Amino acid sequence: MTYQPRGFDPAGPASGAARPRAERTVSLLIVAKLVAAGQEALCRIRNLSETGLMLETSVALRPADRVRVEVRHHPPLDGLIVWAEGGRAGMSFDAPVAVAALVAPAPAPVSRILKSRQPRGPRVAATARVTVELRGRRLTGRLCDISLGGAKIMIPVAPRPNDVLQIHVPGLPAKAATVRWVGEEVGIAFAEPLAYDVLDAWLAGSALVDGAG
Repeated sequence: MTYQPRGFDPAGPASGAARPRAERTVSLLIVAKLVAAGQEALCRIRNLSETGLMLETSVALRPADRVRVEVRHHPPLDGLIVWAEGGRAGMSFDAPVAVAALVAPAPAPVSRILKSRQPRGPRVAATARVTVELRGRRLTGRLCDISLGGAKIMIPVAPRPNDVLQIHVPGLPAKAATVRWVGEEVGIAFAEPLAYDVLDAWLAGSALVDGAG
């Protein structure tokens, strides 16, 4: 089943026949944040044009669902789902976008641990109890949000910027990280990014737990 908004003619589901596009479509792979029905999740943008995109997500989407897709260095993209099948979905934008600006690479910060530039991915709100090893102490804290490359946490001891720590989030691999900023919460960057499939599955499991509560 598809929902076809006026003026938008996206490529259909992967299993369907190709449909003519109204404008040039760019094939790419961008990790983004998907907001649907008040829930945040990860998604991967596969195709993009001025009027819509195709994405992959573990979220169960349906035609006519209103969604928002957020790419870290670009204003949010709002629109409607026009088709959904097999973990992929087509989205029609509320307003045309500049494709060149959206696909332009964003500057990446330098990891003090790896001495190389690490891409910043979208941060997704998530809550979990975490254990942090810092300066020989083992602390219990709380996760506020997480991305492939880092997280925002709350811990009872204020670290210093550039401190190196180890963070353990139940269900995720332990990660070495560097403190980026300190306020009421603490922003950290992982030495090595999480795998997309690992974080996506963890977020999906967290959403199921939250939904059952």
